[in-house]
Amino acid sequence: MCQANLNKQLYTLHWFKKVATIPTGGSFGERALIKNEDRAATVVCSEDCSFATLSRIDYNWIIGAAKRRELKMMVEMLRQFRIFESLRNSSLEKIQYLLKKITYRRGHILYQQDVSVVDGIYLIVGGEFEIQQKNMPTKAVEKSRPVTHSTSIGNLIRSKSSKLMLSLDEFGFKNRDTLKSYRLYIVGKNEVLGLEEIVENSEVRKQTVVCHSSEATVYHINRTNFIDCVNQYRFSD
Repeated sequence: MCQANLNKQLYTLHWFKKVATIPTGGSFGERALIKNEDRAATVVCSEDCSFATLSRIDYNWIIGAAKRRELKMMVEMLRQFRIFESLRNSSLEKIQYLLKKITYRRGHILYQQDVSVVDGIYLIVGGEFEIQQKNMPTKAVEKSRPVTHSTSIGNLIRSKSSKLMLSLDEFGFKNRDTLKSYRLYIVGKNEVLGLEEIVENSEVRKQTVVCHSSEATVYHINRTNFIDCVNQYRFSD
């Protein structure tokens, strides 16, 4: 490729927005084949890559029907979460490519209060998780506005208008490691973990989440991708 054409392509890509990174073992391009549509995204190699490819005919003959059923099931699964219920199927079809499936065993820590960074949200599709929090002082604390419906998410994230809980330091609790953790409640299927911390623009987790059942499965969406989804698909305001 001549330098002029390369410069033109690089200039064009400057106006695109990165929405996801696909690691080794991942795949892309299925949606256009399944839906018989034009490509919905531009894919660029961030490093030297090797691919195994399938033509449209071979893809539809070998795995097309199974992938169409899988896509439908993923959309129906996402529809069960209140934060996504107002989105169109076409939006949910794109969001499902951002999901990473993770399985936990009883006692495994999903994230830890004051230690784990806020890396995204977790959608519970099976099993239960226990929510724990280090003991708080008895003095009344103004709590953040609860996020219970998708209609509030877009405004909250974009305006950052939610009120943060007062930190323990404001009450003179300097050594957080000495505080005892208390079990607050159990959450299960179709619940979302970690959403309010993103809404509040927190850097670290405010609670500890531990797998309570013998096994539990979640889908993770990283923080950047989730916020991009909120801005791109404009959750109902």
